[in-house]
Order: sequence, then C-alpha cells, then structure tokens
Amino acid sequence: MLTLVLGCAGGDAHEGQEHASPAKDVTATVRGDAALRQSDGSVHLAKPIQRLLGIRTLVALEGEHEAVLELAGRVVADPNVTARVQAVRDGVIQPGDKGLPFVGQRVEKDQVLAMLVATLTPAEDNQLRQKLVEIERELALLLPRAEHASIVNPNMPMGDSAVALLQELQIQAQAMVRQSELVKAALNTRVEVKAPIAGVIGAVNLGLGQMVAARDTLVEIAGEGPPRIEAFGFGTLPARIARATARTDDGRSIELTYLGRGPVLRGNAVPVLFRAMAAVPGAEIGRPLRVFVGSGRKQRGTLLPRTVVRQVSEGRASVWEHTDAERFAARAVTIAPHDAAHVLVTGGLKPGARIVVEGAALLSQVR
Repeated sequence: MLTLVLGCAGGDAHEGQEHASPAKDVTATVRGDAALRQSDGSVHLAKPIQRLLGIRTLVALEGEHEAVLELAGRVVADPNVTARVQAVRDGVIQPGDKGLPFVGQRVEKDQVLAMLVATLTPAEDNQLRQKLVEIERELALLLPRAEHASIVNPNMPMGDSAVALLQELQIQAQAMVRQSELVKAALNTRVEVKAPIAGVIGAVNLGLGQMVAARDTLVEIAGEGPPRIEAFGFGTLPARIARATARTDDGRSIELTYLGRGPVLRGNAVPVLFRAMAAVPGAEIGRPLRVFVGSGRKQRGTLLPRTVVRQVSEGRASVWEHTDAERFAARAVTIAPHDAAHVLVTGGLKPGARIVVEGAALLSQVR
C-alpha cells in the first residue's frame, strides 16, 4: 500500500497542473468546516459547528413599546424586618450562655446575645452604699422592737393596740428588707441584651470586657423577606409608576412594586422607593442595582434580550445578524433601556432580520 501511494504521488509530481488541483480541494474542504472571520468582519460558520455551539436566532419584529427610564438604585433596610440593638445604659459587655454573637449568625426573637454589667459613677456608687448602710441601721433598730412587741403573756390576751403595733413593725421590716435587696441589685446590675426579632446578624460591635455607653449600637439584625429598593431619578418622573424592574450585577431580574416617592430632593435627585415582589437571595443591604421604570410614553423599536447585545469600543452596541446559511455579520445598533431582561433596539436593524440570541459571545471570539 505504501508503494502504491508513493507511486501515485511520484507520478503526478512532475506535472504542475495536476499538483495544484488537489491543493485547491483541500483548502475548500477546510474552509467549509472551519469557523473563520472574513476580511469584512463577518464570520463564516458551518452548519455542524452552529449546532455544536448552540447558535439560536429569532426574527426581529418592530413594534410599539413603552419607553423606560433607567435609574441608579440600591438595596436599603426595611424598618419592619430589621432591628438595631442598643445599650440601655453604660456598662461592660460580658458573654451570654452561648458566647458573643457573630456576623451571619441566625438568631431567634428574645434570644440573649450578651450581658451588660452596668457601671456606676463614683458619686452614684457612694450614694447607693450610704443608702444601704442607713437601711441596715434602721432595720437593726426595728427588729428588737418587733421582737419585744411579739412577746405574748399567756395569762393575758394581746390588746388591739399591741396587735396594730406589731403589724406595723412587721410591714416596716419587710419594706426595709426589700429596699436593701434593690440597692444591692443596683450595685450589681446585669442587663440581658436580647434580639428583638428573628433574623441574621449583619453587624456586631461587641467585645469581651468592652465598655459601652447608653444608646451605643451593639448589634444589627436583618430579618428575612422581600428587600426594599431605593432609586434616584433626575429630571421628570411619572407621577405614578405602574411597572418597575431591577437588575443585579450578575444579571438577575427583580420584579418591583412601587411604594412612593420623596417630596424632598436629595442631591438634586428624586428618591423613589420600591419593594421586591419576592425574596431575593444575596441582596445585601447597600448592594447597587439598576432600576427600570415605565415612563408612560410609547417608543418604536425591536425588543431583544439583553444577552444578545455586546459592547464595542467607545460605548457602542452591536448584535450579530444571521445574513446567510453559514454567514453572520455584526450590526451596530442604537439601544434604549426597557427592563431588567430586555433592551429596545431603536436603530440599526432592518425589519425581519434574524438576530442571534444564543451563542453570540462565541461568535465574537472567532478570529
């Protein structure tokens, strides 16, 4: 077999025309099966490779759609499901039965987070100790009187005045004992720092032996539920927003419900408040978002998924058009925001053009 192959090749080697013909066939075969970028910027992609890469297209249909305004927004705390635990008085932090809390810990309502050992000023401490000494002295003088009044002669019944005196002395003694207990408790006060709601701890400002003052924020707790979104709009906003969506950095779409708008400008912008229609995992408080609100006006264009649009140099946008069975061309387009998942192409496309909606990123990588 090797002799036959070499013999065939040797027989044609001296003929120039027969040598060039097979070379053309090989080049044509490689060109038909490979992904190549043409000199005009278009991409040649054979049908088998299109199926392998999962290229999908749709027909661009132009129509009337609502014009949308894009606003800068962020996730804010919902006061109904968030809590801020503060110190009720000056004191020293001590751990509870389960130790000090940490960020990310799940807590239940009324769970003890820490112990606050109250601290007193020198004047307050001296005043309480003097009060305790006075109570103990008066109690020491009262007890002998009560014991003497309680002595009963078995041969003579106790008169009404003696009974009344004995009862009065007993009541005074009980009151003094209670005052002594309160003063001792004030000298060694331990306040339980409890969680007012169930949720996840978002911030902790506690340390073993830490001195805190009254009204200092010790722990912040975020409850579970749909987050609130605050957006800021410049210019004229519609009086009533019927439709709004938000988009996260990782491309997730969030349906929003309009709550209201602020009557006072903040940084020359109108604050607008929304609430997500469902819980959003990973929507931490303070995370920036892009919010899209309907303007109430109509705008003509082609509605396309955001994933089909790629950004080129100088902020321009383009899409891939399927112009032929195995040819794709990039088209520069003008886009306007529509919602978190779609954009509105207002220029650069012909009606009926087939636009690549899946695999566009792979076409851009063909060289």
